[in-house]
Amino acid sequence: MHAAYTWAHSIDDVSDPLAVLLGDTQAQQNPNDNRNNRGASQFDLRHTLSVSHTWEIPLFRSSTNRWLRGGLGGWSFSGITTWRSGFPVNLGAGSFPSSLGSLTDPLQFLTNNAVDRPNVTGPIQGFNPVPAGSAAAAAISGTTSLNGVAISNYALSLGLSQPLMGNFGTLGRNVLRLNGQRNFDWNLYKNFHFSERVNFQLRSEFYNMFNMHAFQQIASQNNQVPITSAQFGQYTAVSQSARTIQVGGRFVF
Repeated sequence: MHAAYTWAHSIDDVSDPLAVLLGDTQAQQNPNDNRNNRGASQFDLRHTLSVSHTWEIPLFRSSTNRWLRGGLGGWSFSGITTWRSGFPVNLGAGSFPSSLGSLTDPLQFLTNNAVDRPNVTGPIQGFNPVPAGSAAAAAISGTTSLNGVAISNYALSLGLSQPLMGNFGTLGRNVLRLNGQRNFDWNLYKNFHFSERVNFQLRSEFYNMFNMHAFQQIASQNNQVPITSAQFGQYTAVSQSARTIQVGGRFVF
């Protein structure tokens, strides 16, 4: 067995200058103040623990019964198990041109494409986004009109609001996180020896054995579906594939 733990922390002003990262943007809320955008990188994964293992199962390996020894003995179990923390979340206040950042770029102002973050009245408690389309998503959906602008009921419950015209949002960049990932890639295999040079290996491989899910993007990241939307706080993308099982065999000679 081998275990490896990594603690890492990446901080920047912009993580995605080429616009290739999911849920991120190369734009800043205030292009005249880089520190206003300073925070955890979009790819910042604070904790990662990886465990790899191989176990030659001793059961029936030395049995005097040739059928038990040949069929049930000699199996091995190996795999890689990984735990990591979640991706950061950068919430968007919507395309409503609320900040001076949008006013510094006339074209951006005219197209209502400002990159603004919401206001926050205090520590956000109970931030727990849910899968889009689920019963839990239906329970938190819906909007309320506040100062003539629609805002998600869920955003209101967290203490978030739209910044007023000419003001920047007070919520920091990437201060919240999605759920972490747990992944179990295991395999079970047995070697059948026909001679010193020839053997056959039968193996079954299980990827994401327990069908865990880690979410990579929520509908509120940046301005894709912001806090003004009824879908605020719903997951829309996952960072790992569903469980996959495959069986194979190979001759070694």
